[in-house]
Amino acid sequence: MKFEDIHIVYFIGIGGIGMSALARWFHQSGKQVSGYDRTATPLTDQLIEEGMDIHFEDAVEAIPSDLIDSRDSALVVYTPAIPGDHKEFNYL
Repeated sequence: MKFEDIHIVYFIGIGGIGMSALARWFHQSGKQVSGYDRTATPLTDQLIEEGMDIHFEDAVEAIPSDLIDSRDSALVVYTPAIPGDHKEFNYL
C-alpha cells in the first residue's frame, strides 16, 4: 500500500506516547485519524481537541463506519500491549 492510497488510519491503543505521535503525524499529513484506548488521559484529550475521534470501550460497534466501508484505503495500527482477546483487534 502506498502512502498516498491511505486515507483513514485507525489506532488500537492510540494513547501511548509513541502511538499518539504517529497519530499526530498522520493527522497532520491529511489523513482521517481515529482510534481506541482503554483510558482517557490528558494526551487522548489533546488528540480529541486536535480533531481525532477516540473512544474508550472495546466495542466493534464503536469502529467508525468509514473504516469498515473503506478497507482498501485504510491502515490499522496497533500496539503490542493490546491483548489477544481484544474485540476490535480481532474484528479488524
